[in-house]
Amino acid sequence: ESERQAYDLVVAASSTTSQPATTMVQQLLAAGPHHVLIVRQPSPLPAKALVCVTGSEPGKEGVLFAGSLLHYLGAEATLLSILPPTVRDPEARARTEQFLADGARTLSTLNVQVETAVRTGPVLDAIVSHMTEGGHDLLMLGAPLGGENERLPLGRVVGQVLASQIQQPILIVRSRYSRNSQPPVTFDGRIKIIEEIRA
Repeated sequence: ESERQAYDLVVAASSTTSQPATTMVQQLLAAGPHHVLIVRQPSPLPAKALVCVTGSEPGKEGVLFAGSLLHYLGAEATLLSILPPTVRDPEARARTEQFLADGARTLSTLNVQVETAVRTGPVLDAIVSHMTEGGHDLLMLGAPLGGENERLPLGRVVGQVLASQIQQPILIVRSRYSRNSQPPVTFDGRIKIIEEIRA
């Protein structure tokens, strides 16, 4: 289907009775240049998204996609960066805060209400805590850079999140840096819903 027409976003239901979510996400990322949204239970349209970013070029692309999608949904955003507990350099934290401030300005130009946060500690624990404390109903993460082979492991953080008990929808945002031959995908409203991926 993605060969017949380009899509921005694939939405797939995750079921405990079918293949693991990590396997399904790997297959979906391999099927085309789209982003992937995993929905684990019936949910209303998101009103407040937690957007996890790193201070990098792929992180900037994640912010841009988040902005276009959240503007379309009329949703709010929190930009979150998580520093390892071993990072004690004040300059590193300052750079992270500056990156988040720049991202917040980008989202504001798209009329997305946004706040920023920096946390320190294990990534999954920080995400779960912030999701709970902030009442977020959508989690956005960047896909690891997989080169031409999108079946490479999804990475520790994304793998942990997909294996966790987080019940809110999880959006995996792809970067153009993961496939040099593919342009970055922006959201313009075309969504393909896939109910099940078969081997």
